[in-house]
Amino acid sequence: MDGTQYASGSASLFASAARTPEFCLALLKSSSDGKTAEVIAIRFGEKGYYKTEFGRQTQEWCDDQNDLMGIDQATALAFEACSLFGRWSTFEDIREHMKAKVINVRI
Repeated sequence: MDGTQYASGSASLFASAARTPEFCLALLKSSSDGKTAEVIAIRFGEKGYYKTEFGRQTQEWCDDQNDLMGIDQATALAFEACSLFGRWSTFEDIREHMKAKVINVRI
């Protein structure tokens, strides 16, 4: 054995961790000119955001980058809401609520 310790318990612990990304990309709404905005990074569990070196991009670009990382729009929206209000304990509820909103908007 290599000395690595593994948590015991149900597989759902690991499944949940695998579904929640470490960070996502978003646009800084206060920098919007109507077409583009500064790209920011939002880290799971933290209030606020980090500046990035991506400059100004469109929402479509941001959505595409998140999609490449396996992050859907509902998850990205939940990240934005949780980082704004600092209420990460409600992340799963907010993500489910956003999934319903994203589906309704796209229909």
